[in-house]
Amino acid sequence: MDRRSFLVPGNVAAGGAGFTPAIARAEVGDTTLTTVSDGNLTLLGRFVFDPMPKDQLQPILAAYDLSPTQLTP
Repeated sequence: MDRRSFLVPGNVAAGGAGFTPAIARAEVGDTTLTTVSDGNLTLLGRFVFDPMPKDQLQPILAAYDLSPTQLTP
């Protein structure tokens, strides 16, 4: 079972009308960029930040008020 198959029945069982993804479109020159989101994403900070030099990472985390333990893009 994949993630989408699991989420759709749960949404209906919880009283939702079914799965409704968020869709955004942007024109980039002669091209249309379309993004589709089926929910949110939370990553462990170490997944993204561990390979980065710590002395350079700290100012970036502070400037953008980011947590070193989790990232929600």
